[in-house]
Amino acid sequence: MTRTDILSCVHEPFGDAFYFGPERLSERYEDDEKARLESGFSESTYKTIFERIEREGKEVRHFLLVTILLLIRNSHKVIIGIG
Repeated sequence: MTRTDILSCVHEPFGDAFYFGPERLSERYEDDEKARLESGFSESTYKTIFERIEREGKEVRHFLLVTILLLIRNSHKVIIGIG
């Protein structure tokens, strides 16, 4: 992680889509459109985040720190993988 010339750490890149975007899986801001709009991420989707990571990854490799909670949800229950 000390070779910033060839490696970049991307911490929780999917949180924007998870909480604020049109594909949001979290219910936290479901009834607070004002907060979603003010976040600046109300249009963030998982696709746009992947595109940004890919675009920025042309110069360096990315090390992604991702909480599985931000990617998977089943009905009203969140699936958390441990192990």
